[in-house]
Amino acid sequence: MHQVEALYRDYGDLVLRRAERLLGSKEAAEDVLQEIFIKMVREPNMFRGESSPSTFFYRVTTNACFNKIRDKKNRKRLLKEKVMPVLEDRYQTNPVDGLFVKNVVPFLDEPQGVIVMYRYADGLELQEIADLLSISRRSVSNYLNRARDAIRSMLEEAPKEMSQKKAEYHAS
Repeated sequence: MHQVEALYRDYGDLVLRRAERLLGSKEAAEDVLQEIFIKMVREPNMFRGESSPSTFFYRVTTNACFNKIRDKKNRKRLLKEKVMPVLEDRYQTNPVDGLFVKNVVPFLDEPQGVIVMYRYADGLELQEIADLLSISRRSVSNYLNRARDAIRSMLEEAPKEMSQKKAEYHAS
């Protein structure tokens, strides 16, 4: 218990800042902070010292935020509120970039989404991501390529969906 308290004092702010950056909400970030440290109280061996505490909390926080973003109940709402407006405004940039990443990440598989966040939201180099996730640099590159393909596929499908919605609107 004392170890968890010490980790909270030393790394709680790091978790909160990281979560707020990824989720865009102080309240949601506070929820993630609480969830992580409650889990640590229940599972005191969660941090095994295999990496530095900051690396551990960076990874755990990213995963917790990613899971919160991907909550299936919010998937349709996020698509409607976040992805469609971007597509409707004809956001013409590299499909894997900045604001677009924040809007598309929830729809990627977990390894792809986490790697996309590290690469484009955090600006980490491929080797840094590989080291952080304990995978090869080549695997990171492969995940990014699959994410780009998934995003391109979404972009190809979106105009069809928008045309269909427009036709339904005019028919009613």
